[in-house]
Amino acid sequence: MNKSVQGKWLEDAFKALGVTAYKVCKQLEQDRPDKYYQHFKGRSFLNSESLAELARLYPKLNIRYILTGEDSPLLP
Repeated sequence: MNKSVQGKWLEDAFKALGVTAYKVCKQLEQDRPDKYYQHFKGRSFLNSESLAELARLYPKLNIRYILTGEDSPLLP
């Protein structure tokens, strides 16, 4: 598994937004936040569909930060 994408970056972004994985799942009408918690721990990766859902739900979310850790978690 490629370790270049770190779940810590998504976790940081959620904190910057003031949301939890549970709240994100509720807003996306998903049942369980496990995929986010597994990603936070580095045990899984998010697919492009999941990233697109997050980008639509949170327009200020910096997807580049989630993927690379560069810049800041939120867009200006």
